[in-house]
Amino acid sequence: MSTPHSKVGHNDLQLDSYTWASSPMRRYMDIIVQRLLHSVLEKNTPSVKYTSKEIDLFCARFQEKCEKKAKFDTHVQILKTVNHLSRQSTQMMAIVNHLDPVGHNFQVSIPLNQVSMSQTLSIMYRHLKLIDQPKYDEKSQSMTLKWKCRVYSFTNTQIQSECLGAQMNMHVTPVQTDTWQHIVSALREEDWETVVQCVQSIKSSMDGKRELREESFNVQHHTEISLDLKVGRSLPVQLGTDTMCGQTFPAVQLVNINPQFEICVQHSKDPIKCFSEPPLQGSKKAYRSYNEYKDIWGKLCAVETAYNAVAENDSIIFEDVKITWHRQSAKQTLQGNFRLSLKQKQQWSIECDLKNCFLCVRLRDQTIDMQEDLHLSEIFPPWDLEEPQSFTWVAHGVTTKTSNATESKRLSYVQTDFILHHFSMENIPKSIFSENVKFTVELIPKKLPYVLNEHAIANLTHANCLVKSIVMGNKALGTISENSREKFESEDGHLPGFSPLNDSQKDAIKRALERPFTLIQGPPGTGKTVVGIHIVYWFFMKNQEAEATIPNTQDTKQPFKKNAILYCGPSNKSVDIVAEQVLKLKGVRPLRVYSDQIEMLEFPYPGSHLKVCRKSLREEKPNEALRKITLRYLIRKQDNPYADKITSFEKIIQTEKEVDDVRIAGYKKLLNEARQHELRKHDVILCTCSSASDPNFLKTMNFRQILIDECAMATEPEALIPLVAHSPEQIVLLGDHKQIRPIVECELMKKLGMKTSLFERYMEDAVMLDTQYRMHEGICKFPSWKFYKDSLKTEGEHELSALCSPSNKQTPILFGHVEGREVGLLVSTEKGNENSTANVEEAEEVVRVAKEVKDVTVCTIMKSQGSEWRYVILSTVRSCPISDINKELPRPTKAWLSKRLGFVIDPNLVNVGITRAQDGLCIIGNKNLLRCNELWRELLEHYEKLNCVVDPAKGIQVLNTKHKQKAKQKK
Repeated sequence: MSTPHSKVGHNDLQLDSYTWASSPMRRYMDIIVQRLLHSVLEKNTPSVKYTSKEIDLFCARFQEKCEKKAKFDTHVQILKTVNHLSRQSTQMMAIVNHLDPVGHNFQVSIPLNQVSMSQTLSIMYRHLKLIDQPKYDEKSQSMTLKWKCRVYSFTNTQIQSECLGAQMNMHVTPVQTDTWQHIVSALREEDWETVVQCVQSIKSSMDGKRELREESFNVQHHTEISLDLKVGRSLPVQLGTDTMCGQTFPAVQLVNINPQFEICVQHSKDPIKCFSEPPLQGSKKAYRSYNEYKDIWGKLCAVETAYNAVAENDSIIFEDVKITWHRQSAKQTLQGNFRLSLKQKQQWSIECDLKNCFLCVRLRDQTIDMQEDLHLSEIFPPWDLEEPQSFTWVAHGVTTKTSNATESKRLSYVQTDFILHHFSMENIPKSIFSENVKFTVELIPKKLPYVLNEHAIANLTHANCLVKSIVMGNKALGTISENSREKFESEDGHLPGFSPLNDSQKDAIKRALERPFTLIQGPPGTGKTVVGIHIVYWFFMKNQEAEATIPNTQDTKQPFKKNAILYCGPSNKSVDIVAEQVLKLKGVRPLRVYSDQIEMLEFPYPGSHLKVCRKSLREEKPNEALRKITLRYLIRKQDNPYADKITSFEKIIQTEKEVDDVRIAGYKKLLNEARQHELRKHDVILCTCSSASDPNFLKTMNFRQILIDECAMATEPEALIPLVAHSPEQIVLLGDHKQIRPIVECELMKKLGMKTSLFERYMEDAVMLDTQYRMHEGICKFPSWKFYKDSLKTEGEHELSALCSPSNKQTPILFGHVEGREVGLLVSTEKGNENSTANVEEAEEVVRVAKEVKDVTVCTIMKSQGSEWRYVILSTVRSCPISDINKELPRPTKAWLSKRLGFVIDPNLVNVGITRAQDGLCIIGNKNLLRCNELWRELLEHYEKLNCVVDPAKGIQVLNTKHKQKAKQKK
């Protein structure tokens, strides 16, 4: 029992010596133990009799209640921890305790604080903003993580080398073997003085070694940092709180890669919460006023901007920043500013718009005052031999304005004002307002397309009545005139170089010519683009007549504005397809205008490569066939009066290592003057929706008519960019809401209506083209029935397919069954998005079939809309073992289908995928998995009725004759 020599006391009872035997006041089981003890020790006491069955029952109930109490105690401790972490973030040493070679996350635990942090914490790789896929090394059983970041310091010229140098982990102290043996021996002998002396000697020897190793390093814009993770490795983290389903819990807020570089997991994980206000209302079919529309869509666009800015992973980190704080503007907000000298701006190539950025402001090495927060000391008790509890203060906000160019030149610096509205903890340390405090500021530029979306909504006040009526949902827009329609009818609408129009195409053109707002739905192969080209021609004729009848009263003091037609699309490919067809129109002068991002890839200037976003790098290359009508080439031709100066500037840029901002500004001004000169010479301008608000357009062009092709692929704010920027008299939207819809990555935005295009909102008023010329009737039959109520007619002749069914009968459709294995990406990078998958077994079958045809084009379904080929081989990629499928049958959940099949079950994408082929469609996939989805089950049943399912796919036969395959555009 208890003895003074044990040196083990009881804190609550304030006893120096204590040995626990039982607790009869706390547990009924211990009363039974006491009875049994007394029965044995005291012979005079009557014996206590319990049957084995009773003892077993007592034990079972006791164990159940103990577990219940333990869970309750743990939950209470977590709630106490959460309560304090919400007020005060805390840095801790985490240990990696689980690392899955193919997982999307790893797990850490807090070993030195098991009382308050008993649960493990998960860290997703995608929240660490990696530049490349995590790579697992089987030999060392470690995962290598890589970052590529831009880090600059206002005071430390060696910041890049410090980030690269081998940093000592401040939470781990290496101990020599003999010293460790002395400590262990002293512990065994309970020689506490020797233990303390050994530990103190270790600490004193390390104080002089905690210096950063500097290496010779040529300062560059991008610094590459790597980290090898393995089970047992320490990883300093900062804990805060997170909320899910109304429950708050501890979460990793910061991950410290080294003392000079940390990752803010908080804003990577939840950019909406950190940088915007969650919208309370989604989109609607109609609105009471355009102000209501602005209010709802303004918040939706702000959320999408924040989400995509963080997803782009293109931040710039400023170290040692001096911040001047203003008075607190409102509760829970802070205002301030920082200054960036013009020299620093040039040296660091800060090309982003500083007034359109999000900020993550951090202040490292803040010490927790345990005297002020006594409750915190109970949760995280300080140890004698540890460093004082510290933390990094983190706040998030947005820049509001910057000093203009004239003022910045006079002051020799750019001042950026900002407001912080999201804080990692309730307590704001007083130290942030101290004079000589230096902050870390992570600058996250907003992406231009999303900024333009916001501007389009904000500028709706200045739009004309037609555009305001459209956004409000007003369908009673009337007609303009019938002159153009009558002329079209008198000439039967036929244009040289184009096939005769069918009745549905003629009806669509007539409606577009006489109405201010028209929608034309073009299912696959129905000639939607051709209809758009005809409309362009008749609008051109209308503008020519108007210019001939109206006297020239142009004010010579005002710059001349050219009457023209603007033809837009959501992507460069959609616009290029139209541009090739416009070239066939005689007398019409088209001009293809690409974005600055595309132009900078071919004609870079110092620092321009840092402005190119990841999305631009993944875009298809511009169509070389359009070179003769492309603006960036025309301004460099001798026909343009500015061409020689532009060429001279570019030679200087190529030969000189450093070009100052003044000369670059002069170069940009020269480019704009050349562009404006070229724009005035053309009748039809072709560009993406995002490029339609180009200031050069506003200065030189009067777009009386605007057409948006593939409008069903554009978000509503994106479609509004050209409509709000200009004052069109007539608007024509062409598209098909049954094909690819707008690409929206944020799940919240999908739920709130961002995925519903302006075209889809008005789809009930669309005129539909009903005759398709692309597909063999056998290919068209299923999509016509499934997506278009069996209303598509098929015209045109098709060659006999080279694909053969199992019965050796030539067939236009085939499905080949393959049970392959998936390989996926863990994070989004330039190479692909997170969860993108590959299937080697399916790829092998695809290659085998593709060898029998000529001129094979490889692309994704997303990039295939608008194109057609004689033969299409479609790989569905997704697969899983039959055992996993059987577990979910007969009714797989939506969550399981989403995980296992992803966008393969998106009806719009399926429609696009199976409608690209002219003569032969061969689908390769796992029929067992695909059958779990209703759409694919119906398609497989249709193919099976025609005896067109081949199991296994190796049985697919293709005639030896090499069929010439040629990619075309729609009729």
